[in-house]
Amino acid sequence: MRNLQIPAQRQQQILDYIKKNQGANIKELASHLGVSEATVRRDLDNLAENGEIERTHGGAVRGQERVLEYTYDMKMEFRREEKIKIAKEAAKLVQKGDKIYLGSGTTVYFVAKEIADIENLTIITSNLYIAQFLPVHPSSSLIVTGGERRYDYNLMAGTLTESFLRDIKVDISILGCDAIDIEFGLSDSNVNESLVKKLAAESARQTVLVADHSKFGKTALSRVFDISRADCIITDGGADEEIMEAIRQKTNLILV
Repeated sequence: MRNLQIPAQRQQQILDYIKKNQGANIKELASHLGVSEATVRRDLDNLAENGEIERTHGGAVRGQERVLEYTYDMKMEFRREEKIKIAKEAAKLVQKGDKIYLGSGTTVYFVAKEIADIENLTIITSNLYIAQFLPVHPSSSLIVTGGERRYDYNLMAGTLTESFLRDIKVDISILGCDAIDIEFGLSDSNVNESLVKKLAAESARQTVLVADHSKFGKTALSRVFDISRADCIITDGGADEEIMEAIRQKTNLILV
């Protein structure tokens, strides 16, 4: 396996390996990742500090399942290849002349890049990464919701954002999330952001949820809406098949 130089990406690989095997020792992780044992120790210590694993003598075991909120730059590197595939599929739903709301997730950012060349779009977003870096087609327009900027996440939330979303109607809202659970539904680590996503869904004729498989079977702090509220969920094929089948009973599921 190639040497994973990006710490966030490497730590996600470690976490996945430990979850799959219920635990691991330092030597096998170093061999699996192609890095030094010292690097693995540092990564395990970091994951343990975040509460994602429990350190043992010579290794680690799974910690209590929960969702942690990472910075936007860190999230951008998690499962990047899967996110790009999901984004390409989501872009197929967007047509020339559509009015689109793009949410705050990193997968949504990749969707934005895929639709940038489509003509005559009206793109509305609370995602300042999209507002700053997306080179939209000259015939399209990009509108930022306004609101209070969340430090380190480069997104808008708060009463001004909420007020804006209550007064618009779009063709499609494309949203990301922190967690998806069959019973609890879609949830987010931040209460204000979860309300923004709920209002974005209410403002749309069609709501599309884009999320890689690591989000499934988890819950975050604040519930956004039930899975059935999404018209479509697009994900990669890595989640547990029982979870996927349960989702199919609630909404349209597209695997990439």
